Amino acid sequence: GATSRNIRTLGWQPDLMWIAPRSENNWKVLFDSVRGDGKAVYSNSNWSEESLSDTGGAPLIDGFTIGYNSSYSSVFTNKNTIDYVAWCWRAGGNKGTWNVDGDGYDTAAKAGLDGGSIDPTGASVNTKAGFGIYKYTGNGSGTATIAHGLPNKPSFIMIKRRDGYSGSSNLGDWMVGSDSMVKNNTPENNWSYYLLLNGSQGRYDDFSPFASTDPSGLTFTISNSVRVNNSGDDYVAYAWCNMPGLCKVGLYNGTGSATDSPFIYTGFKPA
Repeated sequence: GATSRNIRTLGWQPDLMWIAPRSENNWKVLFDSVRGDGKAVYSNSNWSEESLSDTGGAPLIDGFTIGYNSSYSSVFTNKNTIDYVAWCWRAGGNKGTWNVDGDGYDTAAKAGLDGGSIDPTGASVNTKAGFGIYKYTGNGSGTATIAHGLPNKPSFIMIKRRDGYSGSSNLGDWMVGSDSMVKNNTPENNWSYYLLLNGSQGRYDDFSPFASTDPSGLTFTISNSVRVNNSGDDYVAYAWCNMPGLCKVGLYNGTGSATDSPFIYTGFKPA
């Protein structure tokens, strides 16, 4: 319930902070160093990005800030007596507008992120951990590509239109894609499907926000859907690639049995 607190338990500076309440059902908020301090998007909602004063979301050298804004009865990270969990990722830092492995650059080209048909307007990329954050402005073309700068092609991507909510509009829905969208072990083009981070249904196949195109080692592809690429609108994308010992994206088939439950191999002990 305090107006400002510093959570200094990481020992390193995060670029993505995903915070959720544990002891009540409330909004889950994401902050990142690319969009800027205090700019919130919500993983449980298609609501537009908000700049919330006093709610925190600023990275520190060894943690992050949180706060409390009494004007928002349902959106905060520090309500008195409520328990929270925060998942944090280090990307490429925030020394410049475009950042790769702790170095900041003043153009996408200098950062090596100008290889697509849409250049990110800001980015933070960790090539060692296989994680990147990108903001971009849509061009409304049939398909478009965005350079990711990762060492391998992304296996998991989340995209959010930052100004997408209007009444009951679904324009701000979270578009989630993966190379592991197979059902019943049937070979398929996995990027023809998507999940809604803010929804409860399984995979969707009414259209492909990723233009049914597998990411390459240099770029990922988006369609002309207004949810990922409306001309002049701003978006944020988070991308992960498989990295031995650090990150694994995959699938498993449930058995419904406690005695014959599936073993999921990652190659490392996950936290």
